[in-house]
Amino acid sequence: MNSRLMFYLFGAIFLSLVLIEYMRFRSRKVDFKHFFKWGILWFGISLVFILSEQISWIIQFVGIGLPFNFISILGFCLIFCMLWNLYLRFERIEARFGELVQKIALKEEESC
Repeated sequence: MNSRLMFYLFGAIFLSLVLIEYMRFRSRKVDFKHFFKWGILWFGISLVFILSEQISWIIQFVGIGLPFNFISILGFCLIFCMLWNLYLRFERIEARFGELVQKIALKEEESC
């Protein structure tokens, strides 16, 4: 398969993810903050794939040989950032859960 065609195909896939996220926003399954964050992410990734020829100067400046290698490294960094974000959210949820358990325990103790 031609690499240029493959980049356009991946770009179309990520653009369709923007549309899917928009439909989820319209049906009120996600709020605007999440829609905006994911929409920008998917749109940016699709632009990197579609405009791979135009970003070759960035790839040359960074010192990475092929656009696909650049996209792979960028994807790895993005996955790491998303994993860090999930870790922070998990910590917040764990703290809220601890507070809730304490409040319930105090209420049960008062009612006894």
